[in-house]
Amino acid sequence: MSAQPVTDSDLLAEWAAVLDQFERDLVAVEAVLDGEIESLPAESNAGWMVPVVRGPMPEELQPRAQQIAERQHATQTAIANRMRSARGQQAVVRLLDGGPQRPVYLDVQA
Repeated sequence: MSAQPVTDSDLLAEWAAVLDQFERDLVAVEAVLDGEIESLPAESNAGWMVPVVRGPMPEELQPRAQQIAERQHATQTAIANRMRSARGQQAVVRLLDGGPQRPVYLDVQA
């Protein structure tokens, strides 16, 4: 039994499906960052799998792929900035909280 040859339309459909999934995931993360939703749906936390395609990306999809990659980079930067801000806010809270209460005076006659 020989494998069917991969046609240009097959590759176009496979790569379009991969880009569709990347874009759905990206839209969900952007919605969380924009405050539109509180968290990602449970199924999006199932773990990422490397997409399997049977050939190179068709040239006509490369601009879309580049746009998605740029949006992913911007989203990664936004997440890193939010994490940095949260760490700074935690440090301020620790300073204001004072940490565990320590005795101020020591009773040496007890």
